[in-house]
Amino acid sequence: VLNDPVTREGWLSLNVAQSKLKAAILVSVARIIHPLPEHQHDHGHSSADLLKLYSFVGSTNKQESTSMLLGFGRSPLPELRLGAYTLLEAVARLPTGGQVLLSAADFFDFLLSREGETTKEGREGRFAIVQAINNSPVKALLAEEIVKKIETHILEGPHFVKALSWELATE
Repeated sequence: VLNDPVTREGWLSLNVAQSKLKAAILVSVARIIHPLPEHQHDHGHSSADLLKLYSFVGSTNKQESTSMLLGFGRSPLPELRLGAYTLLEAVARLPTGGQVLLSAADFFDFLLSREGETTKEGREGRFAIVQAINNSPVKALLAEEIVKKIETHILEGPHFVKALSWELATE
């Protein structure tokens, strides 16, 4: 598939109108990159090939992959957000996937932001990406303050809501 542009275009093109179909395409790529435990076996794909597949998701759609997925992560459509989170988590689980994701300008801010996610599944999906980054080799390359923010985020859990101060609440 990586070497066949026609097949790649047919699989990875997100020019379809239905957000559920876009989400299904994103999840199908995620399952190649990081299969579910019951489907894991030695498929022989190198990390480099899997990152190449990830980059093709964006280039097939005339965008950079991470930026495109962050856009989907801000979508009002929950299925599109969940599809994007699933693919981002799969990439974050690759040995150098975290580096690829963190090289996107606003990825870190998006990752730790608790704004804009209204569903339980969405909060848990975004949290799974944070956990994958925390468990990846890229963590050793991050600045201490960034690691502390990630660890604090994990300690707070996926459903953490910052409490309003009493004075602010009564005004």
